[in-house]
Amino acid sequence: MRRPKEHERPEREHVPLHRSYGVTRRVSLRWEKFCNVLIRIAAIVVVSIPCLAACVCIWNFFLYFPELWIKVLLASGVVLIGTWVGTKTLRKRRSFLRKLSRLCRTYGFRMEKKRSFFSGFRWSPEVCDFVLHTPNARYEMRYFTVRKYNASLCFESKEEIRLVSHTLENRFTVIFDREDKIRRYRLQPPTDPSGESLRVVHGILVNPVSRRMLYKEKDGTRSATGNGAIVFGYTVYNASGFLKELKRTHMEQNEKL
Repeated sequence: MRRPKEHERPEREHVPLHRSYGVTRRVSLRWEKFCNVLIRIAAIVVVSIPCLAACVCIWNFFLYFPELWIKVLLASGVVLIGTWVGTKTLRKRRSFLRKLSRLCRTYGFRMEKKRSFFSGFRWSPEVCDFVLHTPNARYEMRYFTVRKYNASLCFESKEEIRLVSHTLENRFTVIFDREDKIRRYRLQPPTDPSGESLRVVHGILVNPVSRRMLYKEKDGTRSATGNGAIVFGYTVYNASGFLKELKRTHMEQNEKL
């Protein structure tokens, strides 16, 4: 549960029941704010001391340790780990495109790119990122990039998508009063061209995927959704689910023939 901020707290609050039932006491908002500042300063000191000690040890190691190759090896390891973590989103997208290209060669699909690789990391409600032509359908796909897994993607309405990046639940986030970050993206209802004989699928490909995907119902409640769900005219996929959908529809088409 979110803690109330200082300006939301009342000037009086109830005394604990074991002292006096129904009695209120006066609360000084300035004193509460001053105490919160002291607690945050103490938390920073507690965290900074071991971090400073670790930095001093690392500095002394690289400064005075005689073996150069060990220094180079450790520095390369740190760089590789940082690169691996920082390029997670790129690697996820590359992996999906390689699998999709392999699938296209196997089943004879044709992929038509509408936007560049790096442009696909920015959400575009007007233009799809690629069009996949199959014998029984045409998939007009839009990428939705979720850079942080600990997030909730919610389809609020026909005009809006909301992405909530959740903070980690620990003592430090409580002390520093960290809140979830909310970003809103414009959604445009899909339109089908007139006279189209082939089935057209307007899809949103969530890659990388978020922890939860939701949609807002008419009564205001938010319900969970997942791969293959149709929300406001769009079919929502994750990477693996989209590839499985293509394989399944292709096998069903071959069985009919």
